[in-house]
Amino acid sequence: MNIQELIANGQNVTISVTPADLKEFALTVAEEVKSLLAKEGKPDKRLTPKEAAQQLGVTLSTLWRWDKESYLSPAGRIGRKPYYLQARLIQSNKRI
Repeated sequence: MNIQELIANGQNVTISVTPADLKEFALTVAEEVKSLLAKEGKPDKRLTPKEAAQQLGVTLSTLWRWDKESYLSPAGRIGRKPYYLQARLIQSNKRI
C-alpha cells in the first residue's frame, strides 16, 4: 500500500524520518521546482508593493493589512523593502 492509498483510506499511521531523509526530500523538491521554472523559461517576476496592489486592484493599505493578517505576505525582502511574486499574486487573486 502506498502513501496515497493510506491517505485515501483514512489510515492512521506513524512514519519515522531521519534528518538525512528530510534533507534528501528537500533537495528533491528543490530540484523539481528548479526543473519546472526552467521549463517555463523565465523566473517569477518580483513586484513592488505598489505594483502588487495595482495588479490586485487594492490599495497599499489593504496590502499592508493582508500582510498583518497573514492573508497575503510578501515573498521576501531586499534590504528592508518587501517584494511580491507575480505567480503568488495570481493564485491569491483566484481566492479573492
